[in-house]
Amino acid sequence: LLFHRERDVEASNLPYLDGYYAQRLAYIHKNIETPLAFLDPGEVRKLLEDISDSSRESLQIFSPWLAWMWRVPILHSLLLRSAHVRRLDFAFITHVNGSISVLLVSKENETLQVVSINDSRRTAYQELVSLIKKRIYQPEVTPPKIDPAHDFVTRYFP
Repeated sequence: LLFHRERDVEASNLPYLDGYYAQRLAYIHKNIETPLAFLDPGEVRKLLEDISDSSRESLQIFSPWLAWMWRVPILHSLLLRSAHVRRLDFAFITHVNGSISVLLVSKENETLQVVSINDSRRTAYQELVSLIKKRIYQPEVTPPKIDPAHDFVTRYFP
């Protein structure tokens, strides 16, 4: 889970906002023994700073009319704190033949849109996932284990 704003993190802890749904999500992952990790807004900003320029462009993290601002280093922190960072909701699908696709998911009101991509943008998503893994997993632990500071399930079920 990538939290883009502090208020999203706060809402995930409040039962009358998103807390109920966050707890249900954690409960599902606990029951099926599937890890679920998160990054807070500061870590997401750092992630978006660290990704290569070509991947940032491929992922279209910023609206086209804001993307030009990235060329001005002094504006980086302003861009990364803005509400203009596009959502990064995606999933990797490994097909029977071994090929990999990326599913992009977006929801607006009651409309859910799912788009499959198989082009060069896939590499950008793979780079993003690699950077996320470096942040959420404990270093040099085999098999990989989520760092307790990033374990979403233990926030609700210690």
